[in-house]
Amino acid sequence: MDVAVIGGTGVLGGLVARTLLEGGDQVRLVSRSAPAAGSAAAALVAAGAGHHVADLRSGDGLAAALGGADAVVDAVNDPRGAKQVMVEGGGRLLAAEAAAGVGHHVAVSIVGIEQVPLAYYTAKLAQERVVTDGPVPWSLLRATQFHQLLDQAFAAAARLRLLPGGAAQVQPIDPAIVAARLADAVHAGPCGRLPQLGGSRVQTLG
Repeated sequence: MDVAVIGGTGVLGGLVARTLLEGGDQVRLVSRSAPAAGSAAAALVAAGAGHHVADLRSGDGLAAALGGADAVVDAVNDPRGAKQVMVEGGGRLLAAEAAAGVGHHVAVSIVGIEQVPLAYYTAKLAQERVVTDGPVPWSLLRATQFHQLLDQAFAAAARLRLLPGGAAQVQPIDPAIVAARLADAVHAGPCGRLPQLGGSRVQTLG
């Protein structure tokens, strides 16, 4: 299968790409710039993955990046440009997929985003609607936050001398597990909303 991984130079996208590549699929990474020398993405290209430069903000490069692809995994994450990249750009991506004849769009989102009144989560919810209302058959996986993201949040709180509330609960997950589930979803074909995926332990922040 020929799979384009949007955001393939990022953490999750790179893990998805590696999983697919090791499983025998043809993989193309799609990102705004070429992989940096010595990066994990550069290693994927050396291992046989293709790479295309495309910009979700403008749509430039998407047609060339998606031509001939059977499926697309959207692993883009841009908290600072969430609306422009993930929502508006997601619409451009799906339109380009439809024009290219892509048969399956695989998206990833976050568990419980309806309950968190933050701009990023609101954008993720809007991104989901773009997918579910879009022109390409889809699968959508919601997962809990990655271990690395919680580590970053704790580090930021420590710099501000803030203590996390003990009542708050988290269920962090290894992104490699999420990547494996997304790769499985690619091969399963369009399934709509997939069962939510969370870490093995629910923990409090206190």
